[in-house]
Amino acid sequence: MKLVAGILACLLVALIVMPAGSQEGPVVVRPKVLVRAAVPLRDVPREELQSFGVTLVVNFWVEEEGKKVLGVELKCATPEYRAKLAKDTGEHERHLEIKGVIQMLRDREILVVFDTELASGGQGLASVIELKGSAIMREGEEKVLLKTDETSLHATFAFEVEG
Repeated sequence: MKLVAGILACLLVALIVMPAGSQEGPVVVRPKVLVRAAVPLRDVPREELQSFGVTLVVNFWVEEEGKKVLGVELKCATPEYRAKLAKDTGEHERHLEIKGVIQMLRDREILVVFDTELASGGQGLASVIELKGSAIMREGEEKVLLKTDETSLHATFAFEVEG
């Protein structure tokens, strides 16, 4: 009986001395916290448009068969932009309409979101290209936004230097 009592006492001491967790260190338990990442979308009234704090000079131009046929330079101090151009070349007319929003990024880059329409026609013939898209642009580098067999839409931007 003394032998059984001694064994039970040793087991009881071993159970008390044995750690409840791992030997590697304390275990930290953190509660689960739900984080809502979605931002509700809303229309921003024009009065609430925030200025960039700098003026961007954005150039768009159209090339047909390697020649520049339409071009526009926009000076943007707020995110929205819009331009309409038409050029009558005698028998033909060329048309460019472009609008969208600019988002400033890091490292002198911008995100240009655009909605554009390119059209040319004459003598009852017409071709129209409509495109919605976006592009990340780096300052001073040309970006081709649209390219077909004969027509391409190009863009570049720079920060306007106050002088």
